[in-house]
Amino acid sequence: MAKQTIWRVLFIFSVCSFLVASQASAQDNHHQSGLMITSLTNDKEPIANKKIPFTVHVSSINEKDPEQSIKDDNHVVVYAFFKKGNEIIKRKLTNDQKGNYKGTVTLPWDGKWQVMAFALTKDQGNIQPESMKTEWKVEKPRSIQSIIWPIVLAVIIILAIGYFIFNRLRLKRNDH
Repeated sequence: MAKQTIWRVLFIFSVCSFLVASQASAQDNHHQSGLMITSLTNDKEPIANKKIPFTVHVSSINEKDPEQSIKDDNHVVVYAFFKKGNEIIKRKLTNDQKGNYKGTVTLPWDGKWQVMAFALTKDQGNIQPESMKTEWKVEKPRSIQSIIWPIVLAVIIILAIGYFIFNRLRLKRNDH
């Protein structure tokens, strides 16, 4: 009876060891590679109610040897979310090669917008999704009044200078 118990314990120990080793191996393989968003940039000054082009750069990285294996990744799905208050705008980006994913957005209001990009593998295999968060300060659109006043002021100055020059020339002619 003691011999059977020892064999059972050894068998259970072997099975448990095998399961632990295979689990550790699976976890090790799970963390071998991943995604990394290296940048999230707006390509024009963000102005409310104007189309803003933006770019997200995605790389894949082998965590066991990161210096040797950082590569542009052109095989992921990238989304960007823009949030201000209760307003949330979602955009799916298109691949522009070299790891660059491009999109455009028109933000309806000025102020601070939270921007978050997500990169996901298409097959949702062992690679975890990656995200990057930033904040954009969106400016008010320039109104026509802000352009008209400098023009009106310049015209008034030119007319005033012209008036003084014209009067001076007229006075010189009258003196002779």
